[in-house]
Amino acid sequence: AGQLLAPLALGALSYAPIAGGSGDHKQLPPIGRCEKRESRRMRTDSIDPDQLQPLSVSLFEILYERLKGSDCAVGLKEQYRMNAPICQVASLKWYEDSLKPANDVIAGARLDLVRHADDPAWAILDPAQPVVLVDSPPDPEGGPRTNSSEAAMIVTCLASMEKAGFQLKRQPRGTVASVAIISPYRAQVALLRRMLTAKFGDREGFWREAVDTVDRFQGGEARIVFISLASNGVPSPHVSDEHRLNVAFTRAKHKLIILGNKAALEKDPVFYALFGIMDEALPYRQWLQVWQA
Repeated sequence: AGQLLAPLALGALSYAPIAGGSGDHKQLPPIGRCEKRESRRMRTDSIDPDQLQPLSVSLFEILYERLKGSDCAVGLKEQYRMNAPICQVASLKWYEDSLKPANDVIAGARLDLVRHADDPAWAILDPAQPVVLVDSPPDPEGGPRTNSSEAAMIVTCLASMEKAGFQLKRQPRGTVASVAIISPYRAQVALLRRMLTAKFGDREGFWREAVDTVDRFQGGEARIVFISLASNGVPSPHVSDEHRLNVAFTRAKHKLIILGNKAALEKDPVFYALFGIMDEALPYRQWLQVWQA
């Protein structure tokens, strides 16, 4: 319901004397093609439900803000995907520290990966550090939407994972994906698919499935998720949109690796606050890694 345009929701509600909805208005909202870019809602702070809202605010969000605090609005408190460190970052940033793993097994789950000799990427892949930001250099030839350095880092990490026995292939239907590589930009997705296919082969279309935009991966999950922000300068509103970042940061079960240029990203107040939360929430100090090519 969180992605349903208000006019469509009202049409459905007109047929029901009693209605209920489920969704997350702090993740990607509805998209109205006629809506001006500057009117779109980019933050996840509370709205005034009594004020006229743009199309990017769903009827679900309006009703939730109007009804919260009553028995008619119930917030999710437990989740069954993310381990404790990944969940803690998302919970502090977007859910007022109210979201927790449902049980100790989920909270303590870690990536099943064993270090092999001379692993150049182990500091990044170490399962004991479930959330890592890889501070990557800008790509002077990449333009605003691609970064070949980030793509090369991901190729190196995946090669190390495969050498350690991690399976880079499609999983049986109905099971959790082994790996996902997501980016806010389609151009970076295309670059990643080309580089991964060149290194590993097509693998029966695996890279077309495993590599995609953040928007298209909403609702998906994987044991390990790479987020390639393609950062060559101060992030655009498309990248720093809190709804999109929330989706990106909550796809991983066991390991989350974010790739981007920290100095450029933290010039944006959303990323500056996010890095502060990571420093506060993560029980280890090695969440920031500098890539050594």
